[in-house]
Amino acid sequence: MSDRAPRCQLCGRLAVRLADGYCSDRCRSLADAGYTSPKHPAAALAPPTKAVEARVFVSGELPHPLPPGCAEIAETSHERSILRVAVDDWEELDGVLADLRDAPRSGAVEIFTLQQFTAGGLVPTSTDSRRER
Repeated sequence: MSDRAPRCQLCGRLAVRLADGYCSDRCRSLADAGYTSPKHPAAALAPPTKAVEARVFVSGELPHPLPPGCAEIAETSHERSILRVAVDDWEELDGVLADLRDAPRSGAVEIFTLQQFTAGGLVPTSTDSRRER
């Protein structure tokens, strides 16, 4: 499914079919009750452009400028940010994570998700080179 597919008016999910702009009865009922979902920056919703992507939590202050391949996609409570890291390979990801950990005012760097992409989509789990490490 491409990013050109319609998105749910409430949750923003890509959907093959929408009913009155919503992907599910739950989203429609939440919208009817007045709930609005948070807005996400374009970097959070953009399709993958690199072979390896990670979402990481970073406590404390983010380094300025951010290492190459990083984009802040959300800020949570307690001075914690969520970054999208998009790089060409696993070694480059290791380098970016090291840069984030070594920044003077940043705290813990926790990996939330790791994904590897190919021209056809996600790489199957059995061929994930990261697992073999």
